[in-house]
Amino acid sequence: MSFNKITIGDIVENLKEWAKNNKKLMIISHRSPDGDTLGSAFALKLIYEALGGYAQCTCKSEGAPFLRFLYAGQDFITYEEGLEKDFDKIVSVDVAAPGQLGDLIAIKDKIDIMIDHHERGEVFADNYVDGKASAAGEIIYKIYQQLLDEGSIESLPKACARIYAAISADTGSFKFSNVTPETHMIAAKMLSEMAKEGIDHSEIARILHDSYSEKDLQARKVAIDNLKVECDGAFAYVVLTKDILDKEELTDDNTGSVVDIPRSVEGVLVGISIKQNLERENEYRISARSNSDIDVAEICALFGGGGHKKAAGGRIES
Repeated sequence: MSFNKITIGDIVENLKEWAKNNKKLMIISHRSPDGDTLGSAFALKLIYEALGGYAQCTCKSEGAPFLRFLYAGQDFITYEEGLEKDFDKIVSVDVAAPGQLGDLIAIKDKIDIMIDHHERGEVFADNYVDGKASAAGEIIYKIYQQLLDEGSIESLPKACARIYAAISADTGSFKFSNVTPETHMIAAKMLSEMAKEGIDHSEIARILHDSYSEKDLQARKVAIDNLKVECDGAFAYVVLTKDILDKEELTDDNTGSVVDIPRSVEGVLVGISIKQNLERENEYRISARSNSDIDVAEICALFGGGGHKKAAGGRIES
């Protein structure tokens, strides 16, 4: 099946028309949601509501507790079968391939627009995909800015805070190689907008990058204890089986960043974490990070995943 490539202008016009015609909008994040997908989704929700529409964000599961500030004061709906029947339009945000939809893969053919920034993936709807954007948040910014420039909405500092958080989350607080001059210019504009309501960007950075629960720290210890280094120090990996996770009483909320452990070993070119799915024991989730020119997205694409050259994910079934 072929799908149409669309523009930011197309998305803007669709949003305005849907809101004008009272279309209820469902916004989908990828499973095991991170700061980019949640920040982008809830920013888009606020934008759509500013246009006069009704929107809700949904996913297979809520994000880790430390990410819940991204939807403070807003409803988050955990997806259940048939939920889509309550909505007229569906947009996915930061979903590179159908496999990342989790249980929502059953409704992939009902998705009206796919918004994504990954260089490699599998298109499953009419789409705007910008592989040069550091985060999906950059794309949501473009939607916001066009609506603002044309006078369709007024300044939305709370949406800007979520856009800023989305970009900060996916760039490691602006330190990863996906950062561009445009990334910094967008961040600067978001800071100016956030200042109108006294929103503290440093607190966003602290929550995203410098705040860990005891279980999060325990997960990192377990990752270190299970760390393996191969290929004369060029490759490091961690495998977390269900037995290990159950023994330590760890969940996906606690293990989202364990790939940072193998990636951070001095001299490592590629670091990978492999985690057994606690709900489907025959499934293993791969997170891969590259400190070199090795394209981990190309590798993960072989396993139904996608991402960027230096950060990607996929899954294997046994």
